[in-house]
Amino acid sequence: NRIKVYQSHVISNCALPIWNQVQLDIRAVCNGDLNRAIKIILWDHRWSGEHVYMGEFETTVNGLMYAKLSAEE
Repeated sequence: NRIKVYQSHVISNCALPIWNQVQLDIRAVCNGDLNRAIKIILWDHRWSGEHVYMGEFETTVNGLMYAKLSAEE
């Protein structure tokens, strides 16, 4: 059973978008369990209003934090 926690704004005409940093309530994201699975889904918004599925992945909040720390090294 999945619920949408966050939806970013649309970034138009950009092959390499950079989204603004956001702060989300950890209870809303994973009910406070940093090892609970979360799913990230990416869509491309077209001028026609159509949304084209680009991909998805599952991770955890701990996985995202580890990825960020690894990228900073």
